[in-house]
Amino acid sequence: MGGFNSIRTRVRQCVRLLFALVAISLTGCSDLSDEEAQLVGRWEWHKTQGYDIEEGYLILNDDRTYQYAIESKTRFEGLSEITDGTLGAWRLVDKSLCFHAIGDAENSRCLFVDVEVDGQRLRFELDGFFRMDGLEAVRKSE
Repeated sequence: MGGFNSIRTRVRQCVRLLFALVAISLTGCSDLSDEEAQLVGRWEWHKTQGYDIEEGYLILNDDRTYQYAIESKTRFEGLSEITDGTLGAWRLVDKSLCFHAIGDAENSRCLFVDVEVDGQRLRFELDGFFRMDGLEAVRKSE
C-alpha cells in the first residue's frame, strides 16, 4: 500500500505543477490587438455646447476590465451612467468600443462609436446619449 500512496503523491505534485505552469503562462498572455493596446489607460473628457454638456471618464485595463462614467445634460434634462466593469470585459469591434458580461460576448453593448486614438487623444461619439458630435478625451495618469 505504501507504493500506491507514493504514486498518488507524485501524481498530485505533477498536477499542481501543471496548473501552476498554465496559470503563469496565461497571466503573461495578452489577447489585446495593437489598436486595443493603444486604448489601455484612463481617458477624461468635458465638452460644452451652449447649454449642453457631455463629460466623463473611461478606464480600460489590459486585463479587459473597465470603468466609465458619463454625464449628459441639456437645458431641460440629464442622463447619467456609471459602471465598473469588474464583471465584464471590453473589446474594440469595427471602430466601436463594446462592453459585455464575461462569457457573453454575443450580447455586447457598443457605447463608444467611431473610436480613433491619436497618441494622447481619443476621439469618439457616444451612442445612446445626446450625441454631441466630436467628443475628444485626453489620456490622464492614474
